Amino acid sequence: VAKSVRAHADRELVGFGPSYEDCDETASGQMHSVVSATVDRSGGSVRIQIDLVGPGPADHPASGNPDRPPATDVEWSAASFRKVIRVNGAPRRAADLVGEFNAVLFSAQDLELVYGAPALRRRYLDVLISQHDRTYLRALQRYQRALTQRNHLLRAIRNGWSSKDELGPWDDRLAQDGGYIIATRISAMAALRKQSATNYASLSDGAQTLRIDYRARLEPPLTDEHITSEGASEELAAAIERSAGRDVSQGHTGVGPHRDDMEIHLDGVDASRYASRGQARTAILALKFAEAEYLSRSRGETPVILLDDVLSELDPRRRGLVLDRVSGYDQCLITTAELEAVPPARLSQMNVYMVQHGAVSAEERAPPQTGG
Repeated sequence: VAKSVRAHADRELVGFGPSYEDCDETASGQMHSVVSATVDRSGGSVRIQIDLVGPGPADHPASGNPDRPPATDVEWSAASFRKVIRVNGAPRRAADLVGEFNAVLFSAQDLELVYGAPALRRRYLDVLISQHDRTYLRALQRYQRALTQRNHLLRAIRNGWSSKDELGPWDDRLAQDGGYIIATRISAMAALRKQSATNYASLSDGAQTLRIDYRARLEPPLTDEHITSEGASEELAAAIERSAGRDVSQGHTGVGPHRDDMEIHLDGVDASRYASRGQARTAILALKFAEAEYLSRSRGETPVILLDDVLSELDPRRRGLVLDRVSGYDQCLITTAELEAVPPARLSQMNVYMVQHGAVSAEERAPPQTGG
């Protein structure tokens, strides 16, 4: 939340030159970058602004030493940056920004949802659900804090500094919040499964079937798609109790939603092992369109669709299918380095902006020709 999908650090989002002297500064001498937007929603407009404020000249590595050569980008990027988030002018935490602006993004990095580690897929579900369920977000935050504390305690018990009797309160907290997390993820996955399968059949001409499942790694496995939060908590509490001895010896908690996974199968085969990049791309597109439908139903308003260089690796027919799908949404932003990938008839219906040397300009295009 409030982070770039590409940059690893906030510093990378602020323009800079080859030396400190070339950096763009505010009047106070601080580096400063602003991202803002007005979001029109059914309940009214919301103004969102995120400021990234860097340290002033006195904080620079070369400060106070006129004989020192200009600092390198690496030295300056090590300096800390402060992030300020405002919603309608009022300061907010990053967690408070969740759900204020709903968007569905597809980029090449999303292929890691197929090939990457389970943690990426868990985070995908957490971000998706948190956009419309604040209770889930709070449960997730409490669970993560309790998990950290329990893991510290497990290592203390293993080293003989604490007793197993002290696990009780942390076990109860993990079971309660973890059960809600598991049950909510299972419910969300059931909604995504059907729509993503339909989308994949459309995008692949029915050549294969897509199935996405949530796997709660409990013993015995949790398979009830209609399980309640209370039922999942009971299952998780029993699993935590059974694994207590192993957890102490290993020094970490071995069961719970932090260990679960979202599995993607094509024709019943694990996509992470056998899917081609084309199959993986189509599967993720199908999932993303299912995500958009899920948010539309749960939020009562359509999200913004963001497609980052999606069309370049699709054949003309699939490009048309994708453009047909996104045309039903109120707003869609598509980036491409190959403008010819967009059919002229469709391009005439779009607003086109060119980005060159860091500058954005609207491109005037001739209206479509009509017969006469």
